[in-house]
Amino acid sequence: MKYNNVLTIISFIFLIKVKLYNSLPVAVLHGFQQTCNSYNLQTLVDYIKSKTTHYARCIETGGGSKDISLSFYEQAKKACEIISQDSNYNSDFAIVSISQGGVLARYVIEKCQMTGHVKVFASIGGPLSGTHQLPHCQRGVTCHTLNSLVDWFVYKEYIQDSIGPAGYFRVSNHLDRYTNSKSLLLDINNQGENIDINAKNRFSSLDLLILIAFKRDTMISPKESAHFGEYDEKHKVVDMKDTDIYKNDLFGFKTLDEANKIKKFWVDEVHCNYNFVDIDMYIIPYIRDNP
Repeated sequence: MKYNNVLTIISFIFLIKVKLYNSLPVAVLHGFQQTCNSYNLQTLVDYIKSKTTHYARCIETGGGSKDISLSFYEQAKKACEIISQDSNYNSDFAIVSISQGGVLARYVIEKCQMTGHVKVFASIGGPLSGTHQLPHCQRGVTCHTLNSLVDWFVYKEYIQDSIGPAGYFRVSNHLDRYTNSKSLLLDINNQGENIDINAKNRFSSLDLLILIAFKRDTMISPKESAHFGEYDEKHKVVDMKDTDIYKNDLFGFKTLDEANKIKKFWVDEVHCNYNFVDIDMYIIPYIRDNP
């Protein structure tokens, strides 16, 4: 009899641990010109599965050249469609995003019509406050000329409708063009004419926001965008707490911060050059042990 009672107690404790360990299914959103069937993405998804013993998959929003030729709204809506049709995401789940996948993840969290709710969002090197210039092109006459052309054309409606990355450009020395555009970034920042209270409530309902930035990042500009930092009109980096989107709590970012639900990390590497030690340290514990 005592033996049976002991077994019952042990089984109960085991079930509690399994419940914690089997916490959240994970949706992985890939970066620019990556594809879900690439070795790196498949390895990451398999690694997350092995560490969490739960469901994980990569969400194909475009991939390869389609990341350029599909508008960012099309890519975002495709992510919504795939996630909303997957019954594994009908309850609480986590998103792990790489690079531009972080901007798409913000759209999913704020705008998607779906049964489930995102509880943990981990962004790896995401241009979350946009990018100011072309990748790896911040100095020199040639880059200055190319970036000037981008500045002039990037907010044109036909460019926004036909080139994916145009959806998260934020050229700081001509913010009037940005604020008058149909940019997806402007939309999810709640900086348009109509404030979406529901989007703000959904983003601020996250249990945890994990922001990973890279110290030697030249892909996104500024690199602090991965922590929601941005350039001002004089090309100086503005910390996330000094930005208008934070001060005015436009989409719930300040609410999360004041509730101590944001974790920020720096990795001493180039853009998104992470390893599984980084994943183990900064992401796995929070999606595995989320109660």
